[in-house]
Amino acid sequence: LFFDPILNLFGVGFEQKGFADESYSFNTVRVFISFLIIGFSCFFLKRLIEKAEETNENLVHELAEKNRKIQQHAEQELHQLNQQLYSNLQQLSERELWFRTLFNSAHDAIFMMEGDKFIDCNEATLKIFQCTRDQIIGQTPLKFSPITQPDGSTSYKSALIRINAALKGEPQTFEWTHLRYDGTPFEAEV
Repeated sequence: LFFDPILNLFGVGFEQKGFADESYSFNTVRVFISFLIIGFSCFFLKRLIEKAEETNENLVHELAEKNRKIQQHAEQELHQLNQQLYSNLQQLSERELWFRTLFNSAHDAIFMMEGDKFIDCNEATLKIFQCTRDQIIGQTPLKFSPITQPDGSTSYKSALIRINAALKGEPQTFEWTHLRYDGTPFEAEV
């Protein structure tokens, strides 16, 4: 029954073959109305789908634009940070050169320590202690100090107290008896 109106167009419908009854016309109307409902439903669904696709395309476009702007902003920030980092590295390099020049050109012995060990020294240190850089780096001040200081205190205790105070940021100035690498003592102001 459902396809009868279509089949009637081609002359092969139920009514044309003599199978029609009293409710046949009503069924034909019902089928026709069903076709209309289905047709309009398909049309509206198609329009809804097209509208949804259009909305989706707009959203994808907006999202792509926002992503582009975010990426552009991030690239600008990264560029600025890289420029600042480069500038800071240049300044740090210049300062390091300046301090290294002061460190190496000083006529006083200058040590750098990490904990209780020497990690660097200048040329004046090597001349005063009469040793090579390899002989002093990695050593403790006790290696270049007698067992006791002139005041009777042990070099170990006195050095530990002064090193800890210096590591806490307290400036230290004191007289100290040192030993050259060959064991010869000499007085120094530290």
